[in-house]
Amino acid sequence: MMPPPVTMTMPMPMVPMTGTAGSAAVPMAGSAAVPMAGMGAMMAGTGAMPPVTGGEGVPQGEHCAPVATWDPAWTAFEDEVLTLTNAARAKAATCGEYGSFQPAPPLTMSAVLRCSSRLHSKDMGEKNYFAHDNLEGADPFDRMADAGYVGFTMGENIAKGQQTPKEVVDGWMNSPGHCSNIMKADYTEIGVGYFQGMSTSTRFNSNKLWTQNFGAPRRR
Repeated sequence: MMPPPVTMTMPMPMVPMTGTAGSAAVPMAGSAAVPMAGMGAMMAGTGAMPPVTGGEGVPQGEHCAPVATWDPAWTAFEDEVLTLTNAARAKAATCGEYGSFQPAPPLTMSAVLRCSSRLHSKDMGEKNYFAHDNLEGADPFDRMADAGYVGFTMGENIAKGQQTPKEVVDGWMNSPGHCSNIMKADYTEIGVGYFQGMSTSTRFNSNKLWTQNFGAPRRR
């Protein structure tokens, strides 16, 4: 499943965009753009939470403290999503009804956006929901602002169940609205958050959450 993508450029209000369902193989997919885009697929797992020992890349402070210590394997997945996203941006792409995009400059990992992305993936995984708005009603722009991000334009992709960074990025690129988020040249920064929750199956862990937060800092 895939929530519809949305985009926002400050100070304009959020404008909803139509999205398309992602591939159902693997076995779920979803994406949203806020530009949010989200998507997901499932992965084998034992049901046990991975050890959370080490990790870095988010600002110090109370807000980001819950995601400051991260499984190194999760951090490596996040870094690989950035690499694959930049590889996609390096080539021209056609994103369905959103049109054709020229190659775009690479994104850099923002510690603040990584914090907001991790927090959202963790929240979805622990509270068993899948949406751009959290259960308290905060949308992606609220969540990025709460982490301390001041952006001119911002967006989000989410995904659930994808097994690998390649699978999640391929799924986003095959969804027109989410592809357009990845290819948007206005974005200069990204945060990626991957969280693996408890599995209800010994064969396939569907509780794998991915979030991309995109942004361009507001000029001061």
